[in-house]
Amino acid sequence: MLYFWQRYCGQRGFGQRYFGQRGFGQLSLAALILLAISPRAVANHAFYTKPEINSSGDYLTNAGPVQGSVSSGSLQAGALWRVVSSRLNCRQDSELTAAISRTFSQGTILQADLGRGGSDEVLYNAKDRQGKTWMRVRSRNGQSYQCYVRANKQYIQPVMTR
Repeated sequence: MLYFWQRYCGQRGFGQRYFGQRGFGQLSLAALILLAISPRAVANHAFYTKPEINSSGDYLTNAGPVQGSVSSGSLQAGALWRVVSSRLNCRQDSELTAAISRTFSQGTILQADLGRGGSDEVLYNAKDRQGKTWMRVRSRNGQSYQCYVRANKQYIQPVMTR
């Protein structure tokens, strides 16, 4: 990093070197790059979005405006979702015929389980053979449930405020 700083920014700041302006001060190219690609900036851009929904009310993505938390450093925090149906079954696999592992009541807050993250694929919900979407979920605080709920607006909706 020091080499990069010296080689490309030298004694003058980015603005003076490339634009000849003194008002740009000592803001260097290296500082601009670090600000632009910081992990928090990437995470905020990737997750703080509106979920994609189709005409049937199925959520295609599990992104949402409010993020949960995780205790494990290797897991990626997911968006928070509220159960809006009176009861919601969580199944062992993303199929209607899969065994029910637990049931959530109306008002329960769930977190989209992104696992370790690392790629955009984790933001898309699984689809069964009929094309219906399923979201893998965990507790609001990141406890693993290892199960799937139907990702449809009649069952769950994104939490909009903390």
